[in-house]
Amino acid sequence: FIKIHNTPDGTFPNGIPNPLLPECRDDTRKAVIEHGADMGIAFDGDFDRCFLFDEKGQFIEGYYIVGLLAEAFLEKHPGAKIIH
Repeated sequence: FIKIHNTPDGTFPNGIPNPLLPECRDDTRKAVIEHGADMGIAFDGDFDRCFLFDEKGQFIEGYYIVGLLAEAFLEKHPGAKIIH
């Protein structure tokens, strides 16, 4: 694990912790590229949402993640119903 901005600080010296905002993704993107990581994970300020980046540092939109999770679930439970 390579950690960035992992020390809690309520003044948010590294900017608003909201990876949904494109301007808040750059540090994770750069770290993925710099370290040759296979993926990046960023969390919002209270850690109730996580956001994923691919090996090129590109933000992965949530609907792709939902699709992958649904596919994996349906492989395990064929014919199951998923509500989105």
